[in-house]
Amino acid sequence: MLLTIVIPAYRSPTLDRVLASLEGLDAEIVVVDSSPGGPPEVGPTARAIWLSEKTPPGVARNVGARDTHGEFILFLDSDVQLNAEGRAFVHAQIDCPEHDVVCGVYRFDPLSNGPIEAIQNAIIRYRLLRKPPGNRQLGSTSHMLVRRSTFDRVGGFDPELITYEDYEFTARCFRNDVWVTVDPAFEAIHLKQYTMLSLVTDYLQKVHASVLARRRHAPTFKGFDMNLGWPIGLSWIASFLLPFGLVMALSGPGGGVVAWGTVLVLAAAPIPLWRSVLAQTPIMAKLVSLVLWPPIAWSVALATGAATITSTFRKLRP
Repeated sequence: MLLTIVIPAYRSPTLDRVLASLEGLDAEIVVVDSSPGGPPEVGPTARAIWLSEKTPPGVARNVGARDTHGEFILFLDSDVQLNAEGRAFVHAQIDCPEHDVVCGVYRFDPLSNGPIEAIQNAIIRYRLLRKPPGNRQLGSTSHMLVRRSTFDRVGGFDPELITYEDYEFTARCFRNDVWVTVDPAFEAIHLKQYTMLSLVTDYLQKVHASVLARRRHAPTFKGFDMNLGWPIGLSWIASFLLPFGLVMALSGPGGGVVAWGTVLVLAAAPIPLWRSVLAQTPIMAKLVSLVLWPPIAWSVALATGAATITSTFRKLRP
């Protein structure tokens, strides 16, 4: 068996759809599940490894890799559905390997993604496809194909990281002279559903964890930035400043053209991204971005500040 597929899962409502999307791939499929109540039903084409305690995805992937034997490992999240193009890409890589590590990107699917999901998937896609200097490419394990020999040489995923373990793994790949590729032809559909509240909460948790991981593993991440690019960075800064602009415009005597003009400019911060980061999203997603950008910007700022304070206190603590 050349291909192993490892799927970490925890109370996944989309696991059945993910497994169904793997039909046609000649592979050893393993679901590493830590949901309460025992292993899930995975059908005749896969098998389940059940862990009795909730397990971080990086640890689950390590367990799945150790318990399988394929020459190539496809790590796939339990909310990521391969489409025909994604399956064809995997077939091509197995038949004629070009990469030691290759990661994919999300595509917009109108049947699975609403405006909020479209925005988030577009941000992730933009960050992954943006070419950083010096081949310092960070990749995602949403769907990642890696040679087993490379995975073993790099050392697998850090078991102490609850999240951001995929970026840390690909940063270690760079330190071990392994080329990480993000290929836009390797597409999949992200099935995760968001509300505005759940997306902001997701940013709070993941940004906080990412800052702590970067500070804890500073030598590994040296030379790697967040790969946001100046368009997203500046738009988030503008959206962060929007509430202050509103306060000044409302508290000043009679408001004023300059004050309200500043508010309009800050509120329009996502509009320049409509032709770049959000270019492939539908018009409704572009309009929703006007409302969504300020809470995202504030969640990023708050999580970064909290993580920096937490990390500093940990270093000062005897």
